[in-house]
Amino acid sequence: MGHWGAYRDTARDIARKVWSGTRRFIARDVRVQGPQRPARDVWTTAVGLAAKLDCTTVIDVGANCGDTIRKFRDAFPNARIFGIEPDPAIFPALARRYSTDSRVSLHQLALGEQAAPGVLHQGTSSTISSLFPRNQSGHRYFRSDLVMVNQIPVALQTLDRFCADQGLGQINLLKMDTQGGEFGIIQGAQNLLSRGAIDVIVTEFFFIPHYEGAPLLNQIWTGLLRHGYHIFDLFQGSYGADGYGADDQARFGDAIFVSPGFRTRFLGSATCSKPRPTR
Repeated sequence: MGHWGAYRDTARDIARKVWSGTRRFIARDVRVQGPQRPARDVWTTAVGLAAKLDCTTVIDVGANCGDTIRKFRDAFPNARIFGIEPDPAIFPALARRYSTDSRVSLHQLALGEQAAPGVLHQGTSSTISSLFPRNQSGHRYFRSDLVMVNQIPVALQTLDRFCADQGLGQINLLKMDTQGGEFGIIQGAQNLLSRGAIDVIVTEFFFIPHYEGAPLLNQIWTGLLRHGYHIFDLFQGSYGADGYGADDQARFGDAIFVSPGFRTRFLGSATCSKPRPTR
């Protein structure tokens, strides 16, 4: 019993020292790091970036009912907003909402990798409609009631072609929320991207499959990085359980990318915050 008592006391002393050291480390880390920056949302951040420019051109792909169009219109009084929405179930209401607004130009079509006929899978909610069917080959990370109920033909056009037709040589802010179609839009914008002609890109992405064959974040990232576009920030999803599944699986989110030219002009080292002290 004497030996056990000595061993127990030694173990207790070691535990006290480890915990004491951990607390000192945590306290020092808090002092070094300082107060944490308050959380920011994707739209405030995107608008703040585009506001560094004389923002005159915004394209909203996947405009849905037009809420983000309203955000952009209010934020940029000199900008023309192009809203793109292929779903005939919601486009009429979108058109009525902005029927008297000369700064908003609406187009009922889908964007993709090439000009071709496509199929829109309509969901029980317009927010899940996609050019891709719901995921069937893997684990399901979406609610059982959020399923596809119809398929309709849609016209696909590339972003390069759309901008050429509209006489647009530069896009200050591009927003994409197309439920898996974002990578195809990037592939159809090679001319614009190669020229760095899209300043700020806001795109939804998936970490794990929600649609059969739909590209994930890594493909979007790689496609943009090929043209020198780097991530400015990532944001967790804002619907459901904050973009997480019931099992805490990260499901989706939003990413902001900026062009090489935008980064050189506005995000250089001269504008960095004060460096943190070294330990």
